[in-house]
Amino acid sequence: MLYTLLDSLLSSPQGVKFFVKNVHSESKPEEEAPNRTEFFFNSKACAFIQGRICYNQRKIKGRAMTKEKEQRKAGVIGLTVTGLAWGAVLAHQGVPVLATDMDEEVVVSCEEGEWPGQEPGLAQLAGRMIDDGDLELCANTRRVIRECPVIFVTCMVPPDANDRPGLRFVEAIVRLVAAQALENRVLVIKAAVSPGSTRQLQKIVDATLTEREDSAPAVQVLTMPEGFDDGRMLAAMEQDGALVLGCDGTIPEAVWEVVHQLPRWQNRLITCTTVEAEQAVFINSGLMAAEQSYLETVAGLCAGTGTRFDRISQILTKQKKIRHQLLAERGAGVGIGGARLPRERRELEVLLKENGQGAGEFAGITQNHPAACVQWLSEILKTFSSPTVAVLGLSPSPGTDDLRETPAVDILKQLAAPMAEAAPDGSGCFKLYVPWGMDQVKWRLYAVRDAFTFCPSPAAATRNADVLLILGRWPGGSGVLGSALKKRMTGRLIVDAAAMFDRTKAESLGFDYLTLLETR
Repeated sequence: MLYTLLDSLLSSPQGVKFFVKNVHSESKPEEEAPNRTEFFFNSKACAFIQGRICYNQRKIKGRAMTKEKEQRKAGVIGLTVTGLAWGAVLAHQGVPVLATDMDEEVVVSCEEGEWPGQEPGLAQLAGRMIDDGDLELCANTRRVIRECPVIFVTCMVPPDANDRPGLRFVEAIVRLVAAQALENRVLVIKAAVSPGSTRQLQKIVDATLTEREDSAPAVQVLTMPEGFDDGRMLAAMEQDGALVLGCDGTIPEAVWEVVHQLPRWQNRLITCTTVEAEQAVFINSGLMAAEQSYLETVAGLCAGTGTRFDRISQILTKQKKIRHQLLAERGAGVGIGGARLPRERRELEVLLKENGQGAGEFAGITQNHPAACVQWLSEILKTFSSPTVAVLGLSPSPGTDDLRETPAVDILKQLAAPMAEAAPDGSGCFKLYVPWGMDQVKWRLYAVRDAFTFCPSPAAATRNADVLLILGRWPGGSGVLGSALKKRMTGRLIVDAAAMFDRTKAESLGFDYLTLLETR
């Protein structure tokens, strides 16, 4: 309790000054040396006090520096639930926020405590930030444009005639900013808009700027869409959710200043192009819809077999982290193999059929992917005349030699079949290396063995290769990518169907780099 009290007192400048004065001036005379117990306690207390002094002096200094720097405000235009929640979160993290709406009545309603919608904790957090002065509401859009280097556009995007996100409100805001800005501004679109919308908005901004008679500033349009469901926006925005920042150029320093204030931003931030960021929102929603549909099927199976869905759900929840980790490691590849997964998937299909539920769609998903991979790779190889193809890895699980029912093996068989017929003398055009299990690879590929040269190392496999095809990963495999690889290979195409290499590094070395199902 004593240390708690000390810590509380030392959290203020006055507390620091008090203890600095007393720790240095009120020591005991030498003849009144404390006993061993007292000395131990006092030394611990002094160490604690001095540590807290240093810590809080840094905090106080940091606050003073921030104040001296006059931290720039972030603007929010669009007092929707998303806009108010984002403004409250930024304000809570120390970013001064000035928020408005194109409709003055909406601003007045918020000032009177009538929020745009319900979100757990939103009214309390927004109200507290407004009372503290960190979140300010205003009805003057021009003021937001004048005072805020970064402006987040959080207005509604109602569906248009084609049932796609309509941009009429967003367009009105970006035109207004481009017409009225006196200094450089960054517009960050927070709404979920159709892929390509941010680039379209940038063109509108550029056209508006050219129409101005004065010396127009630079106005850059980025996107930072929310992929959160209503009901947990605050938690996701503040701590849990990914921070997806789409930018088609250099990310402005003013945006970095805002992002750096958010908790755990290093682990949450994903930078990409604007189209990738926009597209990811809808893909994520599609994935959630697929999971929901699958769980509805599971609920039906439980009802038909007399099992309890809540127990099944509890097990699935416990396994969620491991399941997502496996998908993150292997999902970017040609498919998850091994003995268990395919066998257990087939058993599930049987159970569904026995229960009167169609499993055809579920089975089709698992069967269509390898076929699509074969078609994709075939089209790439057709662009070469008699290519020499280096193939690295086959196992979908890094660090194992388990190739049972591995999709990569079947895909490679289908690719090699026509080439095996054309090379009956064993002068194979596929040069294959796997870190473990080469013996089982040879018998699994026995029927098309004439298309292969089995190599003892990545260096041997990639020497004089026109194309590098990666079908599996292994620990340390990413180290293959380097200047030596460029010297060994004749061609410059890397087809990374296992996501083992880093794209930026590959392209910096002069390679053409494709990931799974990506076309040239």
